[in-house]
Amino acid sequence: MKNPLSWLVCGSLILCGSTSAQASSSVDPGSLVCPTELSGAGIQISSAPSGWAAHPSKYFRLYAAGFNNGPPENLAELKPASVRESKQESTELWRFEGGGPPDGLWLACAYGGPAGDITLSKKISDSYSSCTIKYTRSTKAGARNIAITCR
Repeated sequence: MKNPLSWLVCGSLILCGSTSAQASSSVDPGSLVCPTELSGAGIQISSAPSGWAAHPSKYFRLYAAGFNNGPPENLAELKPASVRESKQESTELWRFEGGGPPDGLWLACAYGGPAGDITLSKKISDSYSSCTIKYTRSTKAGARNIAITCR
């Protein structure tokens, strides 16, 4: 499976709202959590073409996750070392050599579908040597369950 983050669409979006699901402070330190959906209420499109009215979706569901070398503006998406797929799930294994990427390790969470309409990124510990991202089917349309575990 091609990582949907590689099809990231960059636009003139300003994300002002909060997420509808937050990671709890009691989460296992080896487990990272992307919010399951984002509210579209705080999103403004600042450069709609003349004569067009912009109306973002009511919400954006989590669709994919991955890792970057440095902050999102670097556009330095890392590729998994291996991918295992079955009818029920897909698991990606990521390996980080020598204390992580040179510009820091960042988790990227993509929302809205294969194009990754909106991506949230967060700097995470450089001490991880490997992470797995496990995708399973969700009961919500346009979403997938994603479990991220790092060591």
